[in-house]
Amino acid sequence: MPATVSPTQPAASVAVASNHQRTVADVLVEKGVITREQREAVVMQSLNTGEPVEGVIEAQHLATEEQLAEAKAVFYNVPYIKLRDMGVEPEALNKIPENVARRYHLFPYGIDRVANTLRVAMANPLDLSAIEFVERKAGFKVVPAMATQADIVAAINERYAQSL
Repeated sequence: MPATVSPTQPAASVAVASNHQRTVADVLVEKGVITREQREAVVMQSLNTGEPVEGVIEAQHLATEEQLAEAKAVFYNVPYIKLRDMGVEPEALNKIPENVARRYHLFPYGIDRVANTLRVAMANPLDLSAIEFVERKAGFKVVPAMATQADIVAAINERYAQSL
């Protein structure tokens, strides 16, 4: 069914809106972090260079790491967490060795023995190989959440050092 044009929406924008896939840049527009014009420029550069939209946004400093992580969480439909504001269950920390946390850019922060789940903050919560590896290593189903790379590194440095 063709898109209908409303009196408040120009026909050109209807055509563009119906022909493009939603991206993290769209979430950033919805949150007021970037403009529609910036979004269009980012998408065009991404198409021309083959670089992911997120990479173009980072390279052009259009959003902070935190704003980008929050937008990715919305886009991926996973929770966004700030590890620096959270308590960490020591048992969760003991399930994943520090070298694994560093290699896969993740941090275990909670455990639910009843549901047999391990809550893990990840820089890339869609990294299925990391999730599968952690599930085998820990013996728990992983429930991923989005966090910034900086937050994860800081948590690893601070919390694993405390557990020695």
